[in-house]
Amino acid sequence: MTSPIGIKQLGNLLIFSVEGELSSFLLDTMKHEIVRKVREEKITRIIVNLDKVDYLMSKDLGAFVQIFRFLVSEVDSGIGTEAVLAFCCVNEFVEEVFKMTKLDTVFKVYATENDAVKALS
Repeated sequence: MTSPIGIKQLGNLLIFSVEGELSSFLLDTMKHEIVRKVREEKITRIIVNLDKVDYLMSKDLGAFVQIFRFLVSEVDSGIGTEAVLAFCCVNEFVEEVFKMTKLDTVFKVYATENDAVKALS
């Protein structure tokens, strides 16, 4: 059985690839790993690949906002120069959720993971 979350680091970027429903456990795992990487390695640029996620629920959006607030607070305290939480490979439904909630003005959304990596590197 494969894990529903993949984590890789490319230089100063941390990339999460998630699969299926974003359970509370999965979101907590992401948050824990982000906190660890930010505090230990000063990484404040995160990409979440949603290629294998069909939909987002309000708890998911809340978790992403919470993660972004953490990144911003760490940058404000002197870690890193820019807090970025970006998404890539979103389907039409997920893209519409970002637009309806106006989170597309807060988070950067890219068509592909390569586009996100190029833009944030």
